[in-house]
Amino acid sequence: GEPVDFVYRDRAALDCLTHTLADTKTPLHLSRLPIDSPVADSIIRAYRHKAFILCHPRASNPYIPIDGDAQHTLAQLPKRIRSDLRRARNKAKRLGQVCFDIHSPTDKASLTPLLQEATRIEASGWKGRSHTALQTSPTMGPFITAYAQRACEQGRLRMAFLRIDDRAVAMQI
Repeated sequence: GEPVDFVYRDRAALDCLTHTLADTKTPLHLSRLPIDSPVADSIIRAYRHKAFILCHPRASNPYIPIDGDAQHTLAQLPKRIRSDLRRARNKAKRLGQVCFDIHSPTDKASLTPLLQEATRIEASGWKGRSHTALQTSPTMGPFITAYAQRACEQGRLRMAFLRIDDRAVAMQI
């Protein structure tokens, strides 16, 4: 469900890639292509006269604008979402003291324990049971680690944790 873009060296390589895809006559469904990606234009050119192309621009990531006042912001949400949030908050409170941590690590020493905690949480659910968690993936685990290290070095990494009684139970990178 994350935004996904193609990996390519330059515009010529991208055009070669999309024309090769078009020649295979393989249908593509790119539901999370970033809106500013040059891939869309290249695909349209490559598939022209070869396929039906349908584009629906949408926000790349859902968000809730926050104006500074939490109560006002919550009041602007649809009733169903407010109810879901209230129910989730009450369920968490029944389990213990609830708090949220947001980290912006700036070096490997501070990143490593946070990344270990995040992958432990991810592996504790269905991804761990289905053996698709980062801890067990020979490709995604190293990729996310390298990505997190680079984002950390660039000052762009944010890691959020939901804790119940000081134990992290949910996270988002």
